Amino acid sequence: MKGDKTKEFNKILDMAKINLTDEEEEDFYKEFEKIIDYFNHVKKVNTDNIDEFIQDFRVDNIGREDKVKSFPSEDILKNISKKKGRFIKAPRIV
Repeated sequence: MKGDKTKEFNKILDMAKINLTDEEEEDFYKEFEKIIDYFNHVKKVNTDNIDEFIQDFRVDNIGREDKVKSFPSEDILKNISKKKGRFIKAPRIV
């Protein structure tokens, strides 16, 4: 891999918290380069005479309204393998 590009690539992997083997990293780098090259190609397109696209319709929340459902905690805890009293035990996140 090449100097500055390698630093940027490794920074992206680090920020995304992606751990790869050397072979996976080489394959991913090649794919990543293709994506960057495509974006650089698109950036060269002349858009001077093209009008800016403006969304001309209103988008509201078209989903359903939330409905609260209540369940007895004993029923929920029956399905949990790791619990302490009436609490669900989960891995520590720091």
